[in-house]
Amino acid sequence: MWERFVERTLEHVSPWAWVAAGAALLLSWQPARKGLRSLAVTGVKNGIIIGDRLGDLKANWRQAWQDIVAEARNVRNVTEDIKTAATNIKEAAGEVKEFIADD
Repeated sequence: MWERFVERTLEHVSPWAWVAAGAALLLSWQPARKGLRSLAVTGVKNGIIIGDRLGDLKANWRQAWQDIVAEARNVRNVTEDIKTAATNIKEAAGEVKEFIADD
């Protein structure tokens, strides 16, 4: 009977539950509590550092993306300006041909 209970428990309990149970057991032991506190402080500190670096990376990626979008818009505008200039030159050339033909 006891073996079956242990077997079911091992099959149906999440690994995270085992981690939580182990942490609770360690926290109940005074010497381990001090070590775990320093470990927790170090973990939180490193988490903050990683979060800050990820924020910087995100800001850099956002700026790079905005630069690419701005450059693409500039290329589009220049292309439209070139098309407009080409159309104007074509119209002017037609007028020049008409002027020459009239003389």
